[in-house]
Amino acid sequence: MTGGKWQDRLKSVEQRASSFQSSPLCCPYKPRLSRPWQPFSVWRLFPRQNTAIAFTQHIKQDVHIFSLEKEGSDAGQRIFLVTSYSELWHYYSTHRQSLMHCYEVIVEGAVCKLYFDLEFDKTSNTHLDGKMMVAKLIQVSIQYCSKVWGQ
Repeated sequence: MTGGKWQDRLKSVEQRASSFQSSPLCCPYKPRLSRPWQPFSVWRLFPRQNTAIAFTQHIKQDVHIFSLEKEGSDAGQRIFLVTSYSELWHYYSTHRQSLMHCYEVIVEGAVCKLYFDLEFDKTSNTHLDGKMMVAKLIQVSIQYCSKVWGQ
């Protein structure tokens, strides 16, 4: 991809990001009590991943599995939360500290999207340009995908 095309694509992505921020795709979360005609919200914790997976396979609601660090236990111990994206976001946005180490479990064979969890300490890396690094990562990813899949 040439420099001009890359700059055009980057500008297009930035415009879409701005548009999505001003007009989010999903509606604000409203607790179920104000919408009694809708299905019950789901918020279930499981000690084991396999029981959480089994639960999601037998429930009709659109739910997902999230892995959480178990508070007050040895490092690495996890519990598994089954809930919807909107319910998780509602609690995450108000209780960010307790849900800080929360990751979605992608079940084998499930359709998923590629996400890059990018972060760096700005105070220790004042010489680095975060936006430029993200743009470079996107460019390299596109080049790799084009090479592998011929698109």
